[in-house]
Amino acid sequence: MKISILNLQNNYCDIGCGSISLSEAARVLSLNGFFVENIFTSFNEKDLSSVLPSLLKAKPNILIVIGNTALFAKHTKKDIPDFVEDTLFEIGNMQHILCDNLTNNFLHEVIVPTIKQKEKKAITVEVYRTFGIEYDTLTELLAPCIANKAKIKFEFFRIGHLDYETHIKYAQTAPVGVVEEIRRKTAVALKPHLYALKSIDLNELVVEILQTRKKTVCVAESFTGGALAAKLVEVEGASAVIKEGLVVYSNDSKTSRLKIDTKLLKNYGAVSIETVYEMAALELSQAGADYVLATTGYASAPVSTDQTKNAIRGNFFIAVGDSKDIHIHQHVYAVGTKRQVMNYGVSQALFALYKKLTK
Repeated sequence: MKISILNLQNNYCDIGCGSISLSEAARVLSLNGFFVENIFTSFNEKDLSSVLPSLLKAKPNILIVIGNTALFAKHTKKDIPDFVEDTLFEIGNMQHILCDNLTNNFLHEVIVPTIKQKEKKAITVEVYRTFGIEYDTLTELLAPCIANKAKIKFEFFRIGHLDYETHIKYAQTAPVGVVEEIRRKTAVALKPHLYALKSIDLNELVVEILQTRKKTVCVAESFTGGALAAKLVEVEGASAVIKEGLVVYSNDSKTSRLKIDTKLLKNYGAVSIETVYEMAALELSQAGADYVLATTGYASAPVSTDQTKNAIRGNFFIAVGDSKDIHIHQHVYAVGTKRQVMNYGVSQALFALYKKLTK
């Protein structure tokens, strides 16, 4: 089953009208066992005239037209005068699906069911979620598996800044022995970075684990400014596992709210192993949770009065632990904006909590 997308808008989400990106649509289709072979993009009538020959040459069984469907209809009427624009129609052996605005509802309620009616071959899809590994490294690690001769396909989808979702897809007729060997090699290659064998985000996964174990977590944040707690809180059912979240952004709040010793802050600085350890230990004891996460760092350029060795933009510390021990992780991410550094810190903190929960 050949699927092509004709993009007559853009690849970015418009939250206001509920749109989803083309990459997210391709990921959902992949989870259902389908493969988008081509995405053709055109933003005006002149571009469309040059794109259509390439599209027709690809000979897709399914063509999904997104955005300015009236423009597509105008061109179609040149060849088929009695053509009437509709959401679903066939021309020759090509099923057309038209939508002005690609939303999750339209994807799940119209596109997926329509393709399933056309696709007769059952496809198995296996999912591998990884953290902290980029596309080039992923494909390099899995190169021996990707180059198989059993028509077992690999697809990669970027989920977040550090997360990727790898799909392995194969027909029921694929050799069982080959499938098992590829699954084994994939799991071994990805093991240091693998956190789930299903489509689930890190924040959802850690909340799920905490819920299953009936455990709680508390958070003390500095440079992440509440973004870490917000990421946990957005998960359904998080109220059962989140004990408390504090934003102790200034030194005054660290000393007044958490009771960190002012001498420690003066000697080591707010961004230090010693401070993040104290943040975690004091928050854990005060909140009475089972686990704790703490963050401190420089999401933007340090002020001129910061004289410590850690006063480097993008340098931050994460503490994760329980009543038995607290571990400190240091990271440096100086290439992004302040928001990107914060998001990077949130992702690293969630992964550190996941590793703590599963060790």
